[in-house]
Amino acid sequence: MLPLIGLGVVLARAFTAALTVYELYSYGSNLYEGQANYRQELDKAKAEIKKIIHDLEKEFNGHLLYASEIAYLEKLRKDDPRNDETRQPRQRGHQGFKKQISERIPFRKVISEVCDKANINSFPQLKKKKGVKVSDLPKARQKILESWAGLILSEIVNEDIGSEFLIARLKQLAASIMFEFVDEILGWKAPIKTEVCFGAKFEDPQLLFPGNPRLKRIGRFDLNPFYPTPYHNQRGSIAADLVIAESRLEPISKTNLFAIVEIKFQGDSIKKEQFSKYDDLLKECKVAKEGKYGKKNNHSGKGIKEGGYLSLFRYPEDIALEGGKGKPNEQTGTKKAGNRGK
Repeated sequence: MLPLIGLGVVLARAFTAALTVYELYSYGSNLYEGQANYRQELDKAKAEIKKIIHDLEKEFNGHLLYASEIAYLEKLRKDDPRNDETRQPRQRGHQGFKKQISERIPFRKVISEVCDKANINSFPQLKKKKGVKVSDLPKARQKILESWAGLILSEIVNEDIGSEFLIARLKQLAASIMFEFVDEILGWKAPIKTEVCFGAKFEDPQLLFPGNPRLKRIGRFDLNPFYPTPYHNQRGSIAADLVIAESRLEPISKTNLFAIVEIKFQGDSIKKEQFSKYDDLLKECKVAKEGKYGKKNNHSGKGIKEGGYLSLFRYPEDIALEGGKGKPNEQTGTKKAGNRGK
């Protein structure tokens, strides 16, 4: 059995390697004008990281007891390196979302690093076109931006293509691609899953193969594999930016959900309706877990108090501290003291 500390080290090393390769190939930075090279660059990156973490895969896929895995996640959550703004929110969303912002979560450092990469990308090829609206573009280009933003065209047609809102949506796509990238490299057994879609009646996420933790994607690979979602035509369905699984060896479901993390880059809106839907989902998770484990116990050896945790991760406000010191830099997302982001 892989020791709990060992699992954390392996995951951190895997993400570090993946992000290094991502930066090397920078396939996300050319999404708009370089889409023809997207698949080729992604394949190159996958081949490169396969070499780097070949031995890590064996470690990571070692057997890990379910109860121990939950205990490990709770330990990471307890040690969450929240900064002062996260502990006592005063910036975006502090009115109405204070609990979700200050919620402890596992893997804050990994999430911060992925968001850093997506933010640095910044999509300069779109920013340089400020003053040009989506409606001014040829229809083919409009459809590309519609897919990347994960919104219907009518929602963005009057947007400046270099607007903060549209750039925020594309940064979110870049982050999702990176999380999915690492999950694939780790044989779809990473504990962090991205773009997890539940149905309108909270049906479990659809899988590519029954019993396999790999989520079903129906979007175009060379545009946005996450849009449309498998439940796209169901009014009321919801797709979480990140879901942390209780057991990484099992598919995400209402009985295998430890935490939901909603990422909001600057320029993206924070809506109560969305979080109310998450609250309803977690209530369903609690009912499902009680049905599976009983009301007084689950695999963690503790009673089920709630269906899972819900976190609002604002970038850059809620990035992890390194060594428990420093404050986040509002411009770059890195802390003022220390070496992250150099």
